[in-house]
Amino acid sequence: MNTLITFVLNHRRMVLALWALCLLAAIPLSLQLPSVIQGSSEAIRGSESEQVTRTLQREFGKGSAYTALIVVSSRRASVHDREFGAAMRKLGQFLTETGRVHSVTHAWNSPAKGLLGRDGRSALLLAQPHVDSLSEAENFTAALRDYLKQAPLPSGFSARVTGPAATFYDLNRNSSADLLRAEMIGVPLTLVV
Repeated sequence: MNTLITFVLNHRRMVLALWALCLLAAIPLSLQLPSVIQGSSEAIRGSESEQVTRTLQREFGKGSAYTALIVVSSRRASVHDREFGAAMRKLGQFLTETGRVHSVTHAWNSPAKGLLGRDGRSALLLAQPHVDSLSEAENFTAALRDYLKQAPLPSGFSARVTGPAATFYDLNRNSSADLLRAEMIGVPLTLVV
């Protein structure tokens, strides 16, 4: 260690010039950082969870392992009102017509009454997207949210996406943004040091 310290002290200008060259060479690479840094939630290849995912896809269709959960609620209508059922059917049809949702399940097209909220003013719609992986399902979250903004829901109704893919999507976007912010602060401070 003493040899390195002595060398650096005796050749200060050369060491500073080398560091400056390394920094300049790193700038083009650092500009690509936002597109490269992202979290991943995929199953490990060959793991039991990957085998289960493949079985689900094979037995129940593409995207079945990555069903998006959509909570539909109304400020004024009860789930027992015709209006609520009509809104759910219309929303389900709208989503399948986008071409990106394979099928939808809700309490009005299945015997699953457990999809009705206990509050009597909300219900769950299960949308099976055309995706092959969790990362595709995560990325579909943004498009699904855009579709829901355009959806023909009656006044007083709202629809929100939730579930594992949406949660991972939000976590990855927020952690990536936080990481970039930290890098924007940390790198200049490190250079000063």
